[in-house]
Amino acid sequence: MAVDLKKPEFSPSAADEFIVGDLRNRDLCFSLFQDGPVDEVYQLAADMGGAGYVFVGEHDFDIMHNSAMINLNMAECGLHGKYKKIFYSSSACIYPEYNQLDADKPVCTEESAYPAAPDSEYGWEKLFSERMYLNLLKNYGVQVRIARFHNIFGPEGTWRGGKEKAPAAISRKVAETKEGGTIPIWGDGFQTRSFLYIDECLEGVRRLMEQNEFIGPVNIGSEEMVTINHLTEMIMKIAAKKLELEHIPGPLGVRGRNSDNRLIKEKLGWAPATKLEAGLRKTYDWIEKMVEQTMGDDPLVSVVTVVYNNAKTIANCIESVLGQSYKKIEYIIVDGASTDSTLEVVRSYGDRISKVISEPDDGIYDAMNKGIKAATGDVVAILNSDDMYADENVLANVVAEFEKGKEIGCVYGDLDYVDKEDVNKIHREWRSKPYRPGLFRTGWHPAHPSFFVRKEVYDKHGLYLTKLGISADYEMMLRLLEKEQVLSSYIPRVLVKMRTGGHSNASFKQILRGNAEVIKSWKVNKMQTPYSVFFRKPLSKLKQLAHKKIF
Repeated sequence: MAVDLKKPEFSPSAADEFIVGDLRNRDLCFSLFQDGPVDEVYQLAADMGGAGYVFVGEHDFDIMHNSAMINLNMAECGLHGKYKKIFYSSSACIYPEYNQLDADKPVCTEESAYPAAPDSEYGWEKLFSERMYLNLLKNYGVQVRIARFHNIFGPEGTWRGGKEKAPAAISRKVAETKEGGTIPIWGDGFQTRSFLYIDECLEGVRRLMEQNEFIGPVNIGSEEMVTINHLTEMIMKIAAKKLELEHIPGPLGVRGRNSDNRLIKEKLGWAPATKLEAGLRKTYDWIEKMVEQTMGDDPLVSVVTVVYNNAKTIANCIESVLGQSYKKIEYIIVDGASTDSTLEVVRSYGDRISKVISEPDDGIYDAMNKGIKAATGDVVAILNSDDMYADENVLANVVAEFEKGKEIGCVYGDLDYVDKEDVNKIHREWRSKPYRPGLFRTGWHPAHPSFFVRKEVYDKHGLYLTKLGISADYEMMLRLLEKEQVLSSYIPRVLVKMRTGGHSNASFKQILRGNAEVIKSWKVNKMQTPYSVFFRKPLSKLKQLAHKKIF
């Protein structure tokens, strides 16, 4: 019997029975044993992912809560005699950060786990659950085996969307990028790791469970330590591609980590022996096939960037688009006949920019309309030249949201206002909420840079009304959500970083002017005008300025 939140995505399950269920649910866990006690349980379930999920800080509560609930339930089942033996998959993330600061000489012996100081909340939960299962054995005699996995990888694992680990993420980037192109790598690439192919992991677990003398915890990992740069070079060699590496800021975890296999050799007389390159070859071949299959089916996202005389920051904007993990992108830049070096910067990217329109326009919203008209994608995004996507998985997450239903016409999320010079310094935070009819009357509206719209919605309901000036974006969202009741979906995460001082947030005077035009937005749509919005909307802006957050 196997249990998971969803059925296996890439091939049928080998289990005699597969149950789609949530192991955080205590009743579900106990129901699994309704036919009587079982001999063995393999507790592999956890809320986890790669560095882009575990180390960003946005998911810490969910990671700890979800994984802890699963382990509490499964341990309680053991307490009530529902199984004879349980295997618990812990993680190398439990090891102290202070022992992993040297990329060349990390210390990951089993006894080095204490004094405890994991570098992530994921690691802390794993350490807690190790102790809980050990005490399940000590106090109640339930047989327990514990292993600490070190970066397990292989075919049919998560390979896109933000939860994938380094071998899968880099394989995907290489597979998606044309010869001579550039792929982003977080950090300087000299951080070290070891990676273990899935078949070796399963062999280690089998050996641990089949013997009766040794409980663990024990490392199950490879001792073949590589830098992330070297890992990338190995994958490029397998793909027969020569690509450039662009080192960018991103979540990194510890500086160095490598499995120490002395204990597993002593206790089990065995240690993994498969070379990293052999596992990578099998994994890359599978991911390459997945990329080929999905690139044809996934929706095309048209990203429109409007710019005029902004050579200073346009490159940051472009890089945030081209660095997206989702690659089926049509990138359109609409330039208002810039007189500085903006066009030189844009053209330096060559055919990585799908379309460049450079001509005088009648303002920013006229330029946006030009971009939307030129777009051939299924989904249209507007990203101004001062702004940038918050991370490389924004478009992947947006597309995933749209794919939840064809009836979803708009998707939006949260936004951070950041410093002009230091985009890691946040001045204000715009936190939105799911739309419900009437919400605009309270002064609420989504953050426009985080607002994604299906092209067919624009085709049906029209483009920006340029006569409304700086509130044309407000009118568009009002028209689509409040008037036309286009179904929307909210992603509760930061999608865009917006530099302060933009077109509509440059000053409080601009805010007041924009709110005068907000009243026109209601009138032009022939909707009953809530004049209180004139005061509520700027008050929400003041709340941002005063408290840094808007809800």
